[in-house]
Amino acid sequence: MSPVTASCARCGADIVFRIDDAVVVVCEHCNTVNARTDRGFEDLGKVADLVDTPSPLALWVEGRFLGVGFMIVGRSQFRHPAGGLWDEWYLKLDDGTWGWLAEAQGRFYVTFPLAEPGRVPPLSEMVPGKRVRAGGGELVVADVGEAEQAAAEGDIPYRLVPGRRFMFADLEAPDTFVTVDYGDDPPSVYLGREVTLDDLGIDASALRPREKRVVPASAMTCPTCGGALELRAPDRAERVACPYCDALLDVNQGQLVFLEALRGPRVRPQIPLGTTGSLDGEELTVIGFMQRSVTFDRKYFWEEYLLYAPKVGFRWLTCSDGHWSYVMPLRAGDVEATSYVTAGSTATYDGKQYRAFQDAKGTVEYVSGEFYWKVEAGEEAAMCDYVRPPEMLSWERSGGEINYSLGTYKTEKQVEAAFGVDVRHAQAGTVAPNQPYPHSRIYRVWAALAGVLFLTMLLVTCTRDDRSVFEKSWVLPPQTSQDQPTVVFTDAFVLKARQNVEIQVEAPVSNSWAYVTGDLFAEATGVDQQFDVPVEYYAGFEDGEHWSEGSQRTRRYLSALPGGRYTMRMAVERQRWNAPLSVTVRVKQGVFRLRYLWLALLILSILPLLVGWHNFSFEKRRWADSDYPPALFGNWESDD
Repeated sequence: MSPVTASCARCGADIVFRIDDAVVVVCEHCNTVNARTDRGFEDLGKVADLVDTPSPLALWVEGRFLGVGFMIVGRSQFRHPAGGLWDEWYLKLDDGTWGWLAEAQGRFYVTFPLAEPGRVPPLSEMVPGKRVRAGGGELVVADVGEAEQAAAEGDIPYRLVPGRRFMFADLEAPDTFVTVDYGDDPPSVYLGREVTLDDLGIDASALRPREKRVVPASAMTCPTCGGALELRAPDRAERVACPYCDALLDVNQGQLVFLEALRGPRVRPQIPLGTTGSLDGEELTVIGFMQRSVTFDRKYFWEEYLLYAPKVGFRWLTCSDGHWSYVMPLRAGDVEATSYVTAGSTATYDGKQYRAFQDAKGTVEYVSGEFYWKVEAGEEAAMCDYVRPPEMLSWERSGGEINYSLGTYKTEKQVEAAFGVDVRHAQAGTVAPNQPYPHSRIYRVWAALAGVLFLTMLLVTCTRDDRSVFEKSWVLPPQTSQDQPTVVFTDAFVLKARQNVEIQVEAPVSNSWAYVTGDLFAEATGVDQQFDVPVEYYAGFEDGEHWSEGSQRTRRYLSALPGGRYTMRMAVERQRWNAPLSVTVRVKQGVFRLRYLWLALLILSILPLLVGWHNFSFEKRRWADSDYPPALFGNWESDD
């Protein structure tokens, strides 16, 4: 770097081009933009004074990005069409290149100009929420608008014209950020990504300590009613609604300017402005309150509370029908969703899929407190909600900007505990779009118990005393008559106490049957346990296909009998009585019966089944108000 000293083209004061290839430098004395030309220095006009913003950055701060050192050598401020300013810092890298560092709403984006950007979509294709190809990849359009060059300082790498207005488009994808400047011909494309101050390798001691904006005492009173106002986010506020007279005020560099008187009935917030609470470990202050509405058959209202903390920025807490959600903003590039919705549409964020619930046009009905954009009563925005309880993924499109957010359901008790206030309870019977089913824990308990049951079954199967106590085969002669069954007696065998008994009869019947009735007789106690075992098997062909029913082996189970020696008497009847029949009889003990497992599982499932029916009713009420209910609930009407 070889500093070049010259005289300001307007006031004659010394100006210094510290960077060899800087195009313009702003005079520190009169704010004139001096451009270097072949014939000397050109006066491009004067820029406004810089607005004191909450940026921690400053000129001449050094850092390192992706292993390359840099120095901040210039800065511009641009006015956004939605109100407010953003800073753009210019980095001179050690490798001789330039980088752009944009700062807005506490976020930082490093970009570099693309020398060969390829095809640049025309401005007409830049629709918020639409996915387009730019900068070598597919991105979602996050913001389209007109920017105005407002102020600047230091060395600037391009021909800066004070008051210049140009159209721009911001696009995002995971780990990618692209800005297209349509003020140039052809449009300029800048490619980069969102970064943190840690990513920039800036020494914390080099950052500017930030203090709250000093506002004159006269500016802390409402210009219409004189009521005392306390700005809780003075560095970020763009609009303030007076809670005393409902005057809507514009914040202009610390001064409150009356815009209009809000119409309609005053709405009292459930959580007063200025209340501080803790949600998800974050200390936040309520700085703004808004009532909004959508219109279907009639108007439906809900409330939104703007929360602020310097470390985390802005969050929202919403309330509809007594149901609360804690809402955080998302980057457009991290969400996959279409800018239009149809039945079955889904959106994806963080690997999770959300189902389309409702789309509508929301209207601002009433505001009170501070807001970080130029909010107005009657302001409208297209909205769409996707649900995956307890979360709701939403986008809102207003003007040329689309904003994504993720809301997490909060119970009344959680909100009351967080802010120390009593809140309105949910209306009986209503179910919020992202309200989780309150008894879903039953399913996890059932799954755990069912797992224990199956493990128990496995243990019993592996350790059971499944033993054979008797087995014998006979060849029975033909019966003397159809009504005279063949009777056989077995030898004595021993049964153990407290073990079930399985009697198995096997006979090679085919398209016929055999029927065994018998008695188990205890020699010592005289206990007589009767049983019967039918054996039947039929098979054949019909329409060229084989069929069969029954079995040549049948089991009967008896409850445990007293231990001791038993004999068995059996009477065998068969369909083909005048032919011999081979019969095998087996007696086993300690046999595991699968039916007891299913019976236990059925008993265990009674409560989950009842809960499941209640869950179905819960989901039916949830989707009754949806524009895109699942087919299972689409033809049902609400219970309410």
